[in-house]
Parts: sequence; C-alpha cells; structure tokens
Amino acid sequence: HTPFGLVARVQRSLLLGWAIGLTLLGLLYGAVIPTIPDLIASNPEMADVVGASGAAEDALVDAFLAYIFVFMAVISCGAVVASVLRLRTEEATGRAEAVLATPVSRTTWLAATTAVAFLAVTKITVLMGLGLALGYAVGTGEWDQVLPQVGGQLAYLPGTLVIGALAVALYGLLPRGTGLAWAAVAFVALQVMLGELLGLADVVDAISPFSHLAAVPVDDFAVLPFLTLLLVASALVGAGLWGFRRRDALTG
Repeated sequence: HTPFGLVARVQRSLLLGWAIGLTLLGLLYGAVIPTIPDLIASNPEMADVVGASGAAEDALVDAFLAYIFVFMAVISCGAVVASVLRLRTEEATGRAEAVLATPVSRTTWLAATTAVAFLAVTKITVLMGLGLALGYAVGTGEWDQVLPQVGGQLAYLPGTLVIGALAVALYGLLPRGTGLAWAAVAFVALQVMLGELLGLADVVDAISPFSHLAAVPVDDFAVLPFLTLLLVASALVGAGLWGFRRRDALTG
C-alpha cells in the first residue's frame, strides 16, 4: 500500500537471490581463512594478489581478510546496481506509468526504490560478515569472530553505496547511459582484484571509492573517508532525484 512496500515486493526475489548467494560465498571464504598460511606457502603468488608478500602468519590472515572484505563488497555492488536499475525497465516498458499516474510523485518513486536498494545491500553486507564468521567458526571452533567479521565487512559499505548512488544519478540524469553503472562495477572489480598486479597509476586507483577506505583489519578503521563517501553517495542520490523530476519519460 506504499511505494516502498511495492518496490520491496517487486524486487523481493531479486534481492533474496543476491542475499543467499553472497551469504554462501561468505561462508565458503570463512571456512578457507584458517588454511591461508598453508595456501600461501604453497602458492606465493597469492601473497602478491592480497598485498601480503613476505608477511608473518597473522599478517597474512589479516591481509587475506582485507582482500575478501573488499572483494565481497565489490560483488555486492552488483546487487545494489541491479536493484536501482530495475527502475529503467519499469519505466521503459510503461509499468511505472501506472504508479506515477496515482498521487505518487517521481521523487517518492525513485526515493522508495533507492531506499529499498540501499537497505537491502546493507542487510546483505551484514549477512556476508555473518557468513564469514560462521565459516571460520565451523573450521576452527572459535565463535568470537562475529563482531570483527561483520564490522570489517561493514567498513567497506560506503564504497558499495557510492556505486549504487552513481546508478541513481545516471538513471535520473542520463537514463540511456545507465550501462555506465555496470561499467563502474567492472572497473572497481578490476581495481580490487588486479590493481596490485597491473600496477595501476594512483590517479586511476583513486577513481574507485574503495581505494579511499581503510584496509580493515590490516589498518585501523578511519572515520573520515567512511563519512566522506557517505556524503558523496548522498550527493549523487540528490542529483538523481533532481534529474528524474525534470527529464522526459523513457519510451523504450
């Protein structure tokens, strides 16, 4: 009976699928964590990938965790972009017209979809952290890592929200260019997974929002970049709302 409820109902299967898949992936990676020192000993190139070449055993585990946290955050970008860009399909096929013909405004419709997407990816982030903690606990019998794992995964959430907010901005300002949101997901995936090996220039690395966040747990959590990226995400959402109110409707 509300725009938020309608969006949540329409996207329920989509978001549930992402949540289940990423939770299981977190569970898998969590089970691997205790074996990391042995894996890197047998495959030294892995240390270069996670940025822990020559590190001690504890440092290897922390470096692997930092890599997995940001890797999982990048994958969850796909969930938030898919959720936001469902709007384009609804509008292009004319289904959104039935909603916007009611007293529901364009701003309310886009805000409701953004809220569903952002709340869903936040819940997915928590589930990924829980999956990591559960997988680790099953492998080691240690059940005291829930808060560190969930907190570590949440430390990368602003990067995911910036990518989702970019999708909102593109939908509002440049609806036929929303494919650029998927290009952004591909870029941050490349930067996270192969940035060290490719030796990307600092200016290229800086394009990725994840490059500005502290590499938890290797580094201490940093509040300023965390809040700054949240502000960037808010500005992008605001730009999308402004643009959507003023542009013509899509016809296909």
